[in-house]
Amino acid sequence: MNGSFGRTRVRWGLAALLAFSASSAFADPGVLFDRSVYQVAPGESFDVQVLLDGDISTPVADAVANGLFSYGWQMQFDGAKASVDGLAVPAELDFFGFAAGASVATGPGLAAAEGNIDQLAFTPYPDSLLATVTLKNLALAPDTYDLTLSLAPHFPTEQLFVDGAGNVLDDTLVLGTAKVVVAVPEPSSFTLAAGLGALALVAARRRKLPPCAL
Repeated sequence: MNGSFGRTRVRWGLAALLAFSASSAFADPGVLFDRSVYQVAPGESFDVQVLLDGDISTPVADAVANGLFSYGWQMQFDGAKASVDGLAVPAELDFFGFAAGASVATGPGLAAAEGNIDQLAFTPYPDSLLATVTLKNLALAPDTYDLTLSLAPHFPTEQLFVDGAGNVLDDTLVLGTAKVVVAVPEPSSFTLAAGLGALALVAARRRKLPPCAL
């Protein structure tokens, strides 16, 4: 009886382990934005985070299982409606080959970065943030435009996203999009109340002024 129970417990344990391994193996990674919608005002600068999510089925961005060795992505948008004010990658990813400094490109309608970890230290990157791009909205309200992510290999066989165990992720990545909504910000109730209060105070002071001497 005890032996039968032990064998059953082992079988259930193996089944659970295999199910977990299968779910991990089929997790869909993605290169995504930190938001699906950015609401901005005319002339406003705003930050867009580019993330590597090891499993897009979960509600938060997960790091890839073995950490990240190298990466390469580009973001495209309408260059008449936004411009790039800055692009920063984490210090751990700020290398290109064996040299310090990732390969970064910005231009009308484009922001891109390609690089890897420090190959001398060779510590796979354990986080999700790939870069922060600062955009300046040039569109007037009301308007909308799209941000799209893609891979941009310099030659057909170039491998961009490689994890710390040497696995190439390029063909499995889901690439994200986001929408920028341009609207005139509504005045807050506090600001409106403060303005009305100031007008009332001015009116009250005027009522208390003595009549002008003739």
